[in-house]
Amino acid sequence: MTKLKVTIFLLLIFSNFSINAKSFNEEQLEYRRKKPISIISGVNSISNYYYAPYLGISYNFSGNTELGFIFINSKYKYNYDQKFLPTNQSIYNFQEFDKAFQDSAKIFMNYYLFNSIFFVNATIGYLPSTSYGINLSSIFDSNVIGSGFSYASVELKQLNTYYISPGIGLKVTLENGLFFSITGGPMFLQKNKTELNIETFMTTNSAESNILSNYLLNLPIIKNSNSGIGRNTEAYADIAAGISF
Repeated sequence: MTKLKVTIFLLLIFSNFSINAKSFNEEQLEYRRKKPISIISGVNSISNYYYAPYLGISYNFSGNTELGFIFINSKYKYNYDQKFLPTNQSIYNFQEFDKAFQDSAKIFMNYYLFNSIFFVNATIGYLPSTSYGINLSSIFDSNVIGSGFSYASVELKQLNTYYISPGIGLKVTLENGLFFSITGGPMFLQKNKTELNIETFMTTNSAESNILSNYLLNLPIIKNSNSGIGRNTEAYADIAAGISF
C-alpha cells in the first residue's frame, strides 16, 4: 500500500512538472511571436583569438526560426608594461604587444526545437587578423667603442579568414521583451595560417663601422614565413542580453 502511495505521489509530481514545462514553453513561443525583432548586446569569446563585445539585430519568423546579424568590436591594440634590464654597459627594454587589425561580423540562424527555449544554430562569419609579439631594444654606453642603439621585433600574426559554425543555445524571454541568451559551438575556419615577422635595426657610434651601419645595418631585415595551415577548428561562446519588440 505504501509503495502504491509513493508511486501515485511521484506520478503527480512528474505530471505537474510536465504541465508546467509545457506552459513555460508555450509562453516563450508566444513572446517570440508577439515580439519578433530583437536588439542584441553581448560578448563574443573565441579560443586563440579574442574576447570582444558585440551588437546585433535579429528577426523571428513564426516564433521558431530566427535570422540575425552581429557586429563584433574586435579591433584592439594592447601594449603590456615595459620591462627594463640594466647591465654595466647597456639598458635593455622589453615590451609585449597584442592586437587585432579589424572589426568582424557574422550572420546567424537559430531554429528553436519543439517550441522550447533551446535552439540549434548555424553561423557564417569573418575573423580579423590578430598578432602577438615582443619588441626588444637596447641602448649602449656612449663611452664604449662601437656603442649605439639596437632594436628587434618578433611578431606572430594570424591571418584573417572566414568560417562556418554549427552550435546550440538557449534564449529566455520575459513578458516585457527583455531576454537572456547563450550560444556556443565549434568553428570551422577556411584557413588558419600564421605568419612570422622578424625586424631588426641597429646603429653604432664607431667611426670604423659608420659606413656599414648606415648602408646595411640601418635597413630593416624582415623575414616572412608561413607556418602552413594550422588548426582549422576553434570554439566560441556568445553570452548576450537584449530586448525584443
